[in-house]
Amino acid sequence: MKKWLWLATLVSVVACGGSEASEQQAALAAASTRAALESTLPGGRIDAGRRTLVRLVGHTAGDHPELAESDIRKGQLTRLRELQLLAREGLIDAELGLGRHDWMIPEIEALIGEDPYREHQWGRLMVALYRSGRQAEALRCFGELEELLVDQLGIDPSPEMQRLQLRIVEQDPDLDFVPLAVG
Repeated sequence: MKKWLWLATLVSVVACGGSEASEQQAALAAASTRAALESTLPGGRIDAGRRTLVRLVGHTAGDHPELAESDIRKGQLTRLRELQLLAREGLIDAELGLGRHDWMIPEIEALIGEDPYREHQWGRLMVALYRSGRQAEALRCFGELEELLVDQLGIDPSPEMQRLQLRIVEQDPDLDFVPLAVG
């Protein structure tokens, strides 16, 4: 919960662009996001919290030509894009926590398409596929990741990814979906 609140606040503030009026708007956006998350996540009604974060990510996702005017603004845009990615990852994790594995597969694949070297995205995809009854596709993803890393960078997947592959092969019951406890 604290991770979500921190992330919502940070994305709101970085999105503001630096003016006093923008900072006030960011503070209001952060406060409303925090309030929405506090009221929805503990009760298990994550859809309202998701809509709030989607609006926030959507607000920060557009092109910001004003940020390209100076090196300082370019740095802000880089931070903004990283925060936007963290917000998207947080949404994916929340959806996966609700068991919406099939539904999130295209979103995870889109993130991989944007940055194929982020191994944890591949891990999310492998788990989502496995929990959707698509074990062979999950293992194929590992093969694609391994080929990419070896061919492009000359390295093997991380030990964490190798362990995940083995757990999928062995059909480790700890990989099975366990619904979040609400209450």
